[in-house]
Amino acid sequence: MPAKYNDERFWAAFWAKTRVEGDCLLWTGKTITHRGEARGFVWCGDIGKWRAAHQVSLEGKLGRPIAQGKQANHTCDRTLCVAEDHVYEGTQQQNVDDMFARGRANKARGDRSGRSKLTEVQIREIRGKLAEGNLQWMLAKEYGVSIQTISAIKNNTRRQGIGV
Repeated sequence: MPAKYNDERFWAAFWAKTRVEGDCLLWTGKTITHRGEARGFVWCGDIGKWRAAHQVSLEGKLGRPIAQGKQANHTCDRTLCVAEDHVYEGTQQQNVDDMFARGRANKARGDRSGRSKLTEVQIREIRGKLAEGNLQWMLAKEYGVSIQTISAIKNNTRRQGIGV
């Protein structure tokens, strides 16, 4: 663990970059948005790199580096939270299990996913047109998608639950 973690000035500067919101202590220093969520980072000058703020908080709480094969997980599900009682040393599997147990897993599929270019109605239309002998490249052009997408629909490797 870097010596700076035992430095009172380091911790005073660290905690000065937080604000209380409910039960959480949110990081207000440097943030980077990743996959739609802001994540906090703190400069650790003694090791010459940026570290995730919640990891630094956990290591300060533990008094040691996070163990090999472990990570800093949140009990509050807020990526900017650095409250010492809201972060714990756990595995990626524990984090995934927590995500499902708390209902945070994105279960949206098809039209509800927000990433789908084609609606279920369009998928049915495409499957019907393919059955009629329409060419894949023509359907791709008509629907504004790639030939690979049309091929995946034809071969039933995408959107399998939608019939003709």
